[in-house]
Amino acid sequence: MSTEQLQALQNAASSSAMEGLALNQEQLELVKAILEGRLSLGEYLSSAREA
Repeated sequence: MSTEQLQALQNAASSSAMEGLALNQEQLELVKAILEGRLSLGEYLSSAREA
């Protein structure tokens, strides 16, 4: 993930926290994995349904 992408993700997480929806480190890592292509959104949603 590039520096710019990481900064954008951190900005989005900060905005989310200001709205009362803070992301924890595990959630941020999931978003990074999806953005980097290591995990597809479909794979994540399938695993979330199974849990």
